[in-house]
Order: sequence, then structure tokens, then C-alpha cells
Amino acid sequence: MNKSGESENQHPSRSPLSEAEGSVTRRSLFARMFTLATALPIAGIFAPRAIAAKIDSPAGHGFYKIVSYQVTAEHWQEFLNACKINGAASIKEPGITRFEVLLSNDTPNTAIAVEVYKDEDASKAHQQTAHFHAFVQTGQRLGVKRTVVAATRYYPA
Repeated sequence: MNKSGESENQHPSRSPLSEAEGSVTRRSLFARMFTLATALPIAGIFAPRAIAAKIDSPAGHGFYKIVSYQVTAEHWQEFLNACKINGAASIKEPGITRFEVLLSNDTPNTAIAVEVYKDEDASKAHQQTAHFHAFVQTGQRLGVKRTVVAATRYYPA
């Protein structure tokens, strides 16, 4: 403890304010994304197309990507427009069963993409498309920071 009562062994990724006081660390953002992704009622949301496209991945449950994007306020609207263009083209791909962009209620200028593929090969094919490359280039130009979580569904089976 230092003279002001603060711990000197504070984790380097945390700010002096506690998360309850409003600061958001990378760790807490990742934890929130993961909690959101695992709390979604996946069977109800993805049922129409996921059932139609029975999946044969190693776990037998498809391939998911949850991508968080942090954008500066000045580029927020331009980034959202790029998300719409990329999302509209992506959902037409045969290997994509769901593609949604969520806006964080807790963190300003943060978008979260939930991408559901038939399998990992479909995700790799998506990364070869012209609209994906245009989206990546736009993100780089705007200085967007992203975090990716790749996963396969465990439950419900």
C-alpha cells in the first residue's frame, strides 16, 4: 500500500479506477464479450439456418468468431457503414449461417461481430473475398483495434 491507500501491486492492464466506477480494461472487455457470446440462446437465434445446414466440424457444431472492434468517435459512422456493406455481402456466402453486428451498451464506439460458419474452411473462404479485404482495409485506414475469439459450440449439442 502507498500513502494514499492504493495497492502498489496493481495489475498493469487496470486503471486506478475500479471497473465498478466505470473504467473498462482490455481484460474486462474480453470477459464481457465472452460472457455475451456464451450467454446467447444459440439454439433459438441460429436455429433456422443452422438446422438447415447440418454441420460436420470436429466438434460437430460449426465454427464461430466473435470479433470486437474499438473505433474512435470521429470514425464511428464510417465504420458502421463498412460493417453494413461487409455484413450484407457476407451473409450471402454459402458457408456463413449467421452474421450479426452488435453495438456495445457498455463501451462507446465498440461493435461486436458474431460470425457463424458451417466450418473453419468456410471462415477461411470468407477471408478470401473482395468484400472482406475491403472491410479490413477500411478498418486499417480508420485505425480500428480488434480482438478475435474463435470457437466451436459445446452446448447445446
